Amino acid sequence: KKKINELLNTEHDFLLDLAIINTSFVIPLRKENILSQEQFSILFSNVEVMSHSLQSLLRDLRAAREENLLEENLGEIFLTHMDMLAGCFAPYCTNFDEASDLLVRLLKRNGTFRRWHDKVLEDPICTHSTLSSYLVKPVQRLCRYSLLLTEVLKLTEENTAAYHDLQMAIDSLQKHTKLVDETSSSKTNIKHLQRIDKLLINPKKKNFIVTATGRKFLREAKVKKISTHKHTKPSDRHLFLFNDILIYAEPSEKKYKVRDYIPRNQCLFRDVKGKPTHLELERKDNEKFYH
Repeated sequence: KKKINELLNTEHDFLLDLAIINTSFVIPLRKENILSQEQFSILFSNVEVMSHSLQSLLRDLRAAREENLLEENLGEIFLTHMDMLAGCFAPYCTNFDEASDLLVRLLKRNGTFRRWHDKVLEDPICTHSTLSSYLVKPVQRLCRYSLLLTEVLKLTEENTAAYHDLQMAIDSLQKHTKLVDETSSSKTNIKHLQRIDKLLINPKKKNFIVTATGRKFLREAKVKKISTHKHTKPSDRHLFLFNDILIYAEPSEKKYKVRDYIPRNQCLFRDVKGKPTHLELERKDNEKFYH
């Protein structure tokens, strides 16, 4: 009962947080006309629909508790609302990274929005929490459902309908969570590939397509190319690492001139003795070295 009460209490608190997002941020900001419609949609996604739809889940949980049926019907209630939960959380969570990036840019570059945001935080109802801390709550809640139900499952007698329904609900929630993660990662990866594609100039391989199907961006880094000639200054370089290739480029204003495309299976990195911050990069196919 303690775990079930925790589930209901935290669901109640979560709905209060959604209400604060709507009453303190969404509705007033819509009237202020500070953001474009596109920015507004990215920032808040379907949070208004989510706030309304989730009321039915809490209502059914409370009704079952009042009738002393919640312990045996908890899994069934979640299964009944599973399509609604997926419909609420999937679009919100897959949009979350883009919303977070937009919020950072708005707070940094849009003085009108920043002043409005800071003014809202003075309201005691916001408990001095930022918009960013509120927007992440639905993402956290989706993961929390599985964890809470798993705790209840551990205390439920096996080989019962209640246990079976809980297990099915947990499996379904985890499936939806995994799908959200994969969709979000794919969406983020595509954005990285498109961004890098616009940054590269003078490609050596005219038929090289940065956004090729199956390519995954891993990381990028600013580096210095050290010349073998003692009196030559180090040159700025930039590395773009993907699952299948390494792009070795030279900064040129706000873009990058491609100096080499190196397949991952042809990359060989070696430490430079006595120089812990140095690496030597060799192309195994043509013995070209980068230090």
